[in-house]
Amino acid sequence: MIYADVCTIKAHFPIAFDMKNRLSFISLLLSYLLIGFFSFIYYPKYNAQEAEATIGWDVSGYYMYLPAIFIYHDLDQVEFRDDIVEKYAPTPSFEQAYKYENGNYIMKYSMGQGIMFTPFFLLGHAYASLSSYPADGFSLPYQFAIFFGSFLMALLGLWLIRKFMLRYFSDQATAIAIFLVVFGSNYMDYASMNAAMTHSYLFTVYAGLLWLSLRFYESPSFGRAAGIGLLVGLAALTRPTEIVSVLIPVLWGIKFPLKSFILDRFNFVKDHFGKYLLAGLLTGLVGSLQLIYWKTIGGHWLIYSYQDQGFSWLSPHIWDCLFSFRAGWFIYSPIMAFSLLGFIPMARNQKEIFGVSLIFSFIFMYITFAWDIWWYGGSLGQRAMVQAYAVLLLPVASLVQWINQRKYLPYLFYAVAAVCIYHNFWITHQAHKGGLFIPEQMNQAYFKGILWKSKKSTDPSVRLYLDNEDMYLGEPKNITGFATNDFEADTSLSKSPYPAISGNYSYWVDGSKEHSPAWELAFSNVDKDYLRLSADIYCESKKAQWWRMPQVVLELYREDELVRRGILRPFRHIDAGKTTRVDVDLKLPRQNYNKVKVYLWNGQGDKPMLMDNAKLLLFDG
Repeated sequence: MIYADVCTIKAHFPIAFDMKNRLSFISLLLSYLLIGFFSFIYYPKYNAQEAEATIGWDVSGYYMYLPAIFIYHDLDQVEFRDDIVEKYAPTPSFEQAYKYENGNYIMKYSMGQGIMFTPFFLLGHAYASLSSYPADGFSLPYQFAIFFGSFLMALLGLWLIRKFMLRYFSDQATAIAIFLVVFGSNYMDYASMNAAMTHSYLFTVYAGLLWLSLRFYESPSFGRAAGIGLLVGLAALTRPTEIVSVLIPVLWGIKFPLKSFILDRFNFVKDHFGKYLLAGLLTGLVGSLQLIYWKTIGGHWLIYSYQDQGFSWLSPHIWDCLFSFRAGWFIYSPIMAFSLLGFIPMARNQKEIFGVSLIFSFIFMYITFAWDIWWYGGSLGQRAMVQAYAVLLLPVASLVQWINQRKYLPYLFYAVAAVCIYHNFWITHQAHKGGLFIPEQMNQAYFKGILWKSKKSTDPSVRLYLDNEDMYLGEPKNITGFATNDFEADTSLSKSPYPAISGNYSYWVDGSKEHSPAWELAFSNVDKDYLRLSADIYCESKKAQWWRMPQVVLELYREDELVRRGILRPFRHIDAGKTTRVDVDLKLPRQNYNKVKVYLWNGQGDKPMLMDNAKLLLFDG
């Protein structure tokens, strides 16, 4: 009787009794605990404010369909937008939709993520409607519902991919691969604190698509075909470029010689044409939801809602996406280099899934790296790669399985992996609580200046590198003065609405004046390492958005050709209402130059900034 009861429990909860594959089960549980820790203890975003909350930035764009449809019944004008931005500030201004040519507002993001949010949104709305919280789509019940639902989706994705991987890899290789990717890559961030973004959801979609494709080609059925069609359609409806997901079921089992594969696949499709037709129809049906929305709201079946953002298909940003310090994949998640190395042993040992994994991965990377906003906003590394980790886990497992059969190589491999995991924890902490990761603005000099440090142990002057990698933070040697300017001779400054820092005149910019006059001097090649502008800067109040901060600009020219530029955004580094001496450095290049120019630019901002008592200095580093 007891045995029968245990068997019944096993049948309903097989994962809890999966002792045959206990290493991967333990790895799965550890991954769940890690995601849970970051989600609910370390940084619970559902309780954060404004754009840092769960429904903030891009998430609010994908989500905006739901309150527009279910609460405000206003999908065309989104008239509730200003109230939401004023009260909750999911973005600094309303950026989730834009006014189209017919006067209606078109959502920037497609609706797939909103569809996946729907059950969690409805639960949050039901709770808010029965409680004292505002039932407005953005109060705490909605934030928590989306947050918790996203957490569950992340758990489901890992469960599905483990289930799939155990069909091709050992329990040990599956366990280690999952552990390495979850603990050692930016998946950790986008499956926990930022799980409400599309990437973890799509990871789960891809994991389900892998499993259904495997099962369909093992035992074709209309149910599995329908599942494949729905998942491909949902992926593309979430991010249109995810139509690349169709390669997984279409190219499943591809191998050489291609002639034999094509013939076999042709016969298979002929025998199961109805199932393929069903999958295609469901993909089209799901995708048509976006077309219907565009036609209904915008009057056209196809609308490019990203406006001036697009792709460079002939010159994808491969190097930047892999190795740039702004958002390089291998800079912020170096452990994922194992995924590319893993295709080598995979070609010999897992031939059934090698071809489809390789083709999908490299086409996916090409599309991802062709996007002109290749740093993907405030991304921690290449966040747009995270959903593809469902496929890239496979070559990682293949590499692990091969390395574990070698004699000494595992020692080196796991030492490198340990460093990568430490690196991932460090940069994830800096992105959320440590304060050293500055989204969209990272560069090589700043990254090296903070690497594996805490904010407390980092020299605050390292932040100067965020504007100018040429900044020299050491003690200058062999300083010589080159020129000075107190701007008293420039009578064009007499119309300034602001009191001068000293004397009668100062350079100034504000929202009404984009550029100050330029201080230009003849300046030929010299035997020095650096040119430094040192000047007094004053600002009455400061602009918080870095891309709109006024800049001090120092430039070298050869005739009218720009040779080198250095800038500084003083708002980052000085106090409002206080005159401060600031420096801007240029590392002098080897190529010829004959002119130096100094000026202020308002950076598209509206806050005034003044400069006075400027000096140009030469020194060695």
